[in-house]
Amino acid sequence: METSNLNSLLHEYSSPDHAWSVVFDDNGQTGYAYLLARGQIVSDVWLYNRGPAPMEPPWKTRPNSAPYENPRDCVSEATVELPASSADIHVTWEQALDGSQKAVIVLRGQPIGILSSSTTPGWSRLATKESPVARVMDGMPSPTHAGQVSTDKRSDVQS
Repeated sequence: METSNLNSLLHEYSSPDHAWSVVFDDNGQTGYAYLLARGQIVSDVWLYNRGPAPMEPPWKTRPNSAPYENPRDCVSEATVELPASSADIHVTWEQALDGSQKAVIVLRGQPIGILSSSTTPGWSRLATKESPVARVMDGMPSPTHAGQVSTDKRSDVQS
């Protein structure tokens, strides 16, 4: 699945065994990634805001308007070049020794987020403080791999 226009991008990346997928969703306001197991969301992570971060947490001021931007006190002032198309994003898949699945979301060659089947929300490089939408990536435990790391399989089926 891929949909995109000037203000949004929606793309699905499948694991090599097709049991898992990551849906990358930029709705023009914010970027998120969702980890799916056989079509069901098991984890999600906020990756970036497209505009200025709100002062107040949107889950408090607009509780029915998800996906939410991360508020100013939880967001790094660092900038990233945002994706123009699905070609700017890829996913690396890792199987942990405990059996959990990890997906590393890579934007323009740099890891921007990590999803785990055993944790939600995931970790975001631009998060500076824990929030309901993202954990701080620096605080992420080191992965314990079983040695299996593979890259994404792109799904370009129109939805």
